[in-house]
Amino acid sequence: MNKNILVVDDEPSMLKLLQIILSKKYKVTLKNNGYEAMIWLLEGNYPDLIILDRQIPYLNAVEFVKSIKISGMLSAIPLVVLTEVSDADNHDPDLIRHVNLIINKPFNPLKLQNEISNLLAN
Repeated sequence: MNKNILVVDDEPSMLKLLQIILSKKYKVTLKNNGYEAMIWLLEGNYPDLIILDRQIPYLNAVEFVKSIKISGMLSAIPLVVLTEVSDADNHDPDLIRHVNLIINKPFNPLKLQNEISNLLAN
């Protein structure tokens, strides 16, 4: 069975790109903001990995990550945050502490695939 990846980003082009890159190997669920993603999770959906943009609206990445990590069942899901290079020096310590990987945009699709494969294998 294919692993399921939840992708949360408010940029339609980034959602499409990640869907193209990841859907060859994984089932991909796309959400436009943190609120939609959290509702989807609370409905009982349990992805194998979550990729989210640092600047998602309605429930920002830091709030989203904190919510995931304090919940019992969801806390074990690996988290990958995509961020603009200009944000790289401004990461919230809570974000850094709770995520498995931070990747700067633009990113190398092959490197992203390899990093995701490694996270899902562990």
